[in-house]
Amino acid sequence: MKRLAGSENVYFANISEGWLGYTIVFISLIVFMAFSGIFVLGWKNSEKSLRYTFIITLIFTILISVMINDDYKAINKNEIIISTLGNKEKIPWSDVKHAYLKGKITSDGFKKSSGSSFKWKFEFVLKNGDTEEFGPFTYFKYNLRDSLNIKKLLADKNISLTIDQLSDEEWEYVQIDMEYEEQVKPEDFYSLFQYDPESGEYYYIQY
Repeated sequence: MKRLAGSENVYFANISEGWLGYTIVFISLIVFMAFSGIFVLGWKNSEKSLRYTFIITLIFTILISVMINDDYKAINKNEIIISTLGNKEKIPWSDVKHAYLKGKITSDGFKKSSGSSFKWKFEFVLKNGDTEEFGPFTYFKYNLRDSLNIKKLLADKNISLTIDQLSDEEWEYVQIDMEYEEQVKPEDFYSLFQYDPESGEYYYIQY
């Protein structure tokens, strides 16, 4: 993250933080367990299957780590950058037709220990019909800061933005977050979704 993220970026995220990152952790654990067995028994005294497991998983872990070394998404003042598996695509703002700010309640974690939270994302519609998503964001200080910066950048580039209106159920989750996340200013969230808490109405900003 420190190596790739520059000061010019309004938003930066590592693409492999999701399931691929967990896959590497799982495989690395197998590598460690196999190595521990070989270390205790010795290379010659250990089973062939254990040695093969160690070699194959080690190579596999190294290959994946190298392949996703530069996997990231970035938004800056000049362009959108999508870098996956060594292929870097730069999308100028002139190619962005419209943007959406979408929110929904999502389930987090595994079944027994899963919970729900309200998250949002930005979806950019390109002039060629393709879409690029950025997020998800949650009710945290830095997520709100990045979201407001993206929104401001869209306004500077005169790109129209359609914003979801929250349902009553979604507002319940947000209100819980507002109660427990003391570092976050509720005004930032209201400003992001263009909601006036006093009137209970959403407002429109023309770009």
